Amino acid sequence: MDINAVRAKEHLGITTSETTVDQFHFFVTPLMSQMRVETGAYVLVDHPVLGDACPVLARVTEMKNYEEVVGTTLGENKSIRIMALGETIGYLDLRQPGIRPLRKLSVPLNPGSKVYLPYFDFLEDLFSRSLDGTPFTHSLHVGQLESYAHSGKNTFRQLNFYVDAEDFMDQHVLVAAITGAGKTHTAAVLVEELAHKTPYPVVILDSYGEYTTLGYAGSRFDQLVTDGTVSSEAYPFGFQVVVYAHDVERVKAEVPTAESPHLAASLSIQPLFTGAYDENAEQEIEASLRTGVRASQITVLDARGLTGEERQHFFSSCVKALWDSRVDQRIPPFLLVVDEAEAMEGSWLARIASEGRKRGCMMCLLSQHPTQIAGRVLSQMSTHVVGRLTDARDLEYFSQLFIDPRTLVALRRGEWIVTGVTQRHQTKVLVRDRYSHQGSATKAKANRV
Repeated sequence: MDINAVRAKEHLGITTSETTVDQFHFFVTPLMSQMRVETGAYVLVDHPVLGDACPVLARVTEMKNYEEVVGTTLGENKSIRIMALGETIGYLDLRQPGIRPLRKLSVPLNPGSKVYLPYFDFLEDLFSRSLDGTPFTHSLHVGQLESYAHSGKNTFRQLNFYVDAEDFMDQHVLVAAITGAGKTHTAAVLVEELAHKTPYPVVILDSYGEYTTLGYAGSRFDQLVTDGTVSSEAYPFGFQVVVYAHDVERVKAEVPTAESPHLAASLSIQPLFTGAYDENAEQEIEASLRTGVRASQITVLDARGLTGEERQHFFSSCVKALWDSRVDQRIPPFLLVVDEAEAMEGSWLARIASEGRKRGCMMCLLSQHPTQIAGRVLSQMSTHVVGRLTDARDLEYFSQLFIDPRTLVALRRGEWIVTGVTQRHQTKVLVRDRYSHQGSATKAKANRV
């Protein structure tokens, strides 16, 4: 791969003598072009042994003024220079076609090495690859990074953040934040991406009717289509949505009809059960789920209208039926989304957490107090999507995962720290707008917050 397609020709800094395999300092040099470097930006430096064929990727984590004094005390001259700190992520071999894993640097960078800005297309390709260097099978677009990258002709574009659908469906995920931080919104973005780009079924335990409109494009999507940002043909909302509801008429009244020209290809609203909620009702629910979860389908279990106790029994019955059906291979591998996971009865969640990966039953748990989730469940979460938290116990838990509590307290709505076994490093992500229609229940809940 031509190095000129990887980085800008003009360098933006020179490394100092303070270099290790994990980090390095560099002086920012004046640029003839309008290129810039700022905290959070990605930079490239030549490998200390292999040269520019194996560029080292790093992220700028700190910038500060450095006062340089030249001369004696009688005639000294002072100048202010900018010094930046870069944390090394790894290096990649451009001589290898196709597969480009980021490898850990084992030799410190050479003092005096030039620091460059990588191009946008190069970083987008790099961040759409797994840890082994292979391209994502299905890239799920979650949002944007805070960082911008050079896109040519002195222009910059904000980098996108993707996760691999195959990685996502091979591990359990925890989405944790205080009320109002956007947990449901984040889960909806992940679900609509997964349903649109893969055949994996998704089952959602929905206490407040916030997911019943996932198959319908919202006003934000219509605006993006009008602006030419998103193609309606490329994102047609063609997946199926089945809603099992206690109050069917209420759901039908909330579903948009003519608000958007981009509607779900198939929407089915069915009753949870007939008659009163009793043992016969639970048997009806289990029978429906044993055959009702299919590929390329979102199944929403809307529990509105049930009492708190009934909802607990209902969700437990649903999880048991889903587990038994998957063990018997009557339904395909699926993702289970559980809102307010700390309030769920823990035995079935614990079983899925410990055995689900082998059985093809993965979970995405949403919680405002993650430390209230059973420890044997919490310990099985491989990926963490963490928003603003203020509870001391929750902050202490994530500090043990090397997430700075001060960072979590300072996060705003829509801002998340993503970390996990498939992530190269902790990443701050700005979750994108939801393409699907935001239901009235979601709006009402947001207004209450």
